[in-house]
Amino acid sequence: MKKNLENSKITKVLDSFSFSKKSIFFIHTDISNYNINSHSWFEKCKNLYNFFDKYFKNNTILVPTFTYSFCKTGIFNKDRNISEVGIFTEYFRNQKNVKRSNHPIFSIAAKGTYANNFIDNLSYSSSGYGSVFERLKVFDTYIIFFGCRFLESCTFLHHIEQCARINYRYSKYFKGKIIEKNKSYTGIWEFYVRNTEIFKFEKWSKNSQIEKDLIKNKILIKKKVSNLEISYCSTRKLFDYVTKKIKINESYILGKKLKKL
Repeated sequence: MKKNLENSKITKVLDSFSFSKKSIFFIHTDISNYNINSHSWFEKCKNLYNFFDKYFKNNTILVPTFTYSFCKTGIFNKDRNISEVGIFTEYFRNQKNVKRSNHPIFSIAAKGTYANNFIDNLSYSSSGYGSVFERLKVFDTYIIFFGCRFLESCTFLHHIEQCARINYRYSKYFKGKIIEKNKSYTGIWEFYVRNTEIFKFEKWSKNSQIEKDLIKNKILIKKKVSNLEISYCSTRKLFDYVTKKIKINESYILGKKLKKL
């Protein structure tokens, strides 16, 4: 499939989602099944960036540029630390007029009218009060899963878990240093981590109940272009629905009750 034909089909899929004008999009990506005839990852990234930049030109794009390694190294260089969540996210981060937030674990790269709302004055929490994930909910951001699966990519679920104070995660604190240009400062950042010392966590099921429920209730909308899966959801609708489910079954996101070690 030629890239221009593929992009035209992707355009039709995105058009069918009927997004509101001047929206905000938080995009998770796996470009393995995008532009599959290209043998160059650089070309794949370039083509997709140009496509997104044109399609979402009047909107705001957010891309995760997380660096979990901070939990071990204690150092985060905002300009030099590469994104650890996909090759496209690193490509996006390095483009003109793209800004990066300074959270050392859950930074995001942003471009567009409302970019600063997700970059400035974030708290030291990874997914709780004042975090970028809380702002995704406040602004009712659309989360797009481009080529990747919802359950394996949707870090916004951590915000829902933290707000619900589920028992299989807890707040862990990491001290470290942030470097921005010629300045640096130290701090302590909170991360709502899985409690692997008490519970045994299993891999995600291929046919998870949460995904089935979200699709059935038209909260997660999913379509395909050849082998490329594209889906999206509203952060507020996702938050409200899953929060209600967690009140009934705390292990709802996981799919089954956890066993203790």
